Amino acid sequence: MLLHRLRSLLGEHCTINLKPVIDLPAGHTPIDSYEIPARLREQLQLRYPSDVFPYAAAVSRRIDLDHTIPYLRPDRGGPPGQTRIGNLGPHTRHHHRLKTFGGWQVRQPEPGTWLWRSPHHRIYLVNPSGAHPLGNTEFAEAICARPAHPTCSRPDPTRNSHSCKVQGLDWLPGYVRDEVEVLVHVEQCRASEFRTGGDQEICHGGRPVKPSLGEQSLHGHRT
Repeated sequence: MLLHRLRSLLGEHCTINLKPVIDLPAGHTPIDSYEIPARLREQLQLRYPSDVFPYAAAVSRRIDLDHTIPYLRPDRGGPPGQTRIGNLGPHTRHHHRLKTFGGWQVRQPEPGTWLWRSPHHRIYLVNPSGAHPLGNTEFAEAICARPAHPTCSRPDPTRNSHSCKVQGLDWLPGYVRDEVEVLVHVEQCRASEFRTGGDQEICHGGRPVKPSLGEQSLHGHRT
């Protein structure tokens, strides 16, 4: 649409600002400085319009954008690319201060997923689907401590006839969902071996598997 056409539709007393298109899926190039450039700030506000503290609902374009891992100047040993989408999150000033001074801890294992630990050691998972209380169980601790990029791969469906797809886990981060499906796959293999009385090896990716999240915790969360 031509600019003069917009003026005729909106009137002579309006202000028109032209902005470049922001490609959200493409992300943003990480930068080394502490200050957040306007284009990165705009992208973060479009991705995460509300406070990501557990159960928070504040939506504002003036909300604080905080480094999940505190910023460390490069001349003091800070790594490059600290100011990036996967290390920033929006907070109200109150929640920002709780994170900094109030004993709350947070990590962002993948962009858009925050794992919070309260001063009472209760764990909350916050992602685009909302806030999910995980409590202070062994299962919650395992999710909180799990690295963002596990070295294990998904189970090979050709190695076993049982499906390892678990329904109802869409709210979990992808790296946790993969791990839970691995455990379920192992349990299905063991159940099949018990029923058949065989001595087949329980394998994952061509090697023996030992569950890493704690099977007892997983069993305690089955419905």
